[in-house]
Amino acid sequence: MALVSRVRKGGTKWQKTEIEAKIKAARKKRRKKKRNERGFASLKIESVLNKLILTFLLAMLPLTELRGSIPVAVVSFHLPLSYAFIASVLGNLVPIIPILCLIEHFSNWINRHFPIGRAILEWIFHRTRRRARIVEKYGWIGMMLFVAVPIPGSGIWTGSIAAFLLGMSRRTAFVAMTFGVLIAGVLIMLGIKGITKLI
Repeated sequence: MALVSRVRKGGTKWQKTEIEAKIKAARKKRRKKKRNERGFASLKIESVLNKLILTFLLAMLPLTELRGSIPVAVVSFHLPLSYAFIASVLGNLVPIIPILCLIEHFSNWINRHFPIGRAILEWIFHRTRRRARIVEKYGWIGMMLFVAVPIPGSGIWTGSIAAFLLGMSRRTAFVAMTFGVLIAGVLIMLGIKGITKLI
């Protein structure tokens, strides 16, 4: 009887040890899973931030601006439309003030030092004047509409040059172009939503 009792006691002790080991292993597994989830979340946040920065930079460029950055952010970067809109609007607004403040000094410097650059500037200015007749006719409302229509050749880069050529005040030009950028962004968002629904 004593031997059987010792065996039973030993068996009970062994079972407890096994259960404790399983509990420890489960806890360790849960901790590892949580660490992996945190690491994945941080990587995901970093990836989203990188995509937002790229969208912001694309919106600053004269070749893409907001018209190109929103579709690229949604289609290629798979960003939510709202994220793409905010990053693109902010990026598109950034160049306005530097262009308005520096274009006169830049053009004077080019005219003095680079004859070829002067010819290129004259060509750009001529094209801008021809395209920006609506600005010349309707003032700040024309500027807003000129920037708002999402077609090639309009936008804040051309609009800023037009404001300089037509002698529009920087404050008026900035406000008009800000509204124009917002309208353009909304139009592009609606266009993307419409296309996605059709697809």
